[in-house]
Amino acid sequence: MVSEVTESWIKGYLETRYPELVAPYREAESIRDAALASGHLSESSLSSMLESARSARTPLGKNVSGMLGSLADRFSTVREAIRAMARDKRAHVRINALVALDSQQQSSLNAEILSLTLRDRSAKIRALAADKIMTFGLRCLLPELEEAIAREARPELQATLVWERDLLRDGFRCVDADDGRVNVTCRIGGGVVSRSFSKGEMETTGRQWIKEKAVPGRA
Repeated sequence: MVSEVTESWIKGYLETRYPELVAPYREAESIRDAALASGHLSESSLSSMLESARSARTPLGKNVSGMLGSLADRFSTVREAIRAMARDKRAHVRINALVALDSQQQSSLNAEILSLTLRDRSAKIRALAADKIMTFGLRCLLPELEEAIAREARPELQATLVWERDLLRDGFRCVDADDGRVNVTCRIGGGVVSRSFSKGEMETTGRQWIKEKAVPGRA
């Protein structure tokens, strides 16, 4: 069933800017809702959803990919479809496979897809995979993240991977700022939070803040 927030987004955004995407979006919603209610998802219905999930039109592709993710826990055919998307030759489809992971419960599929995309030929996708590994708290992929850091040829991306690795491994990261303060970032459920402390505060207030905020990753 379409929520009030979603219906407002459809009418206020999608119908106004991309009216041609409304029909396939609503069709995908209808298929998802029917599958969740009945426990059945036909091959033709899945094919219809996949056509939209693979779309290069971001409002359609990413949103329908999220719908696929919500079905992944119940349907093995959907899990296989997401695996295929993660290997697609088109970068936007591989990105949408990662988007799908946000809408499904944590499972071995997450580690499988993220392990694959951490080796992707696209730097953007490698960075996105590392961010999701950290966000999901997948400490089981720490060794693979270390390997990704070692082989990364782009200095900026390598620094990003180190940042993600530290947050995943330790739950926090401290960086000395140019003004003499210490910038601290902690991994929390579903994201990160940051705060700045003076050198004098760091060993007292700062450490206590880290203790209260930082969420360790999962094995």
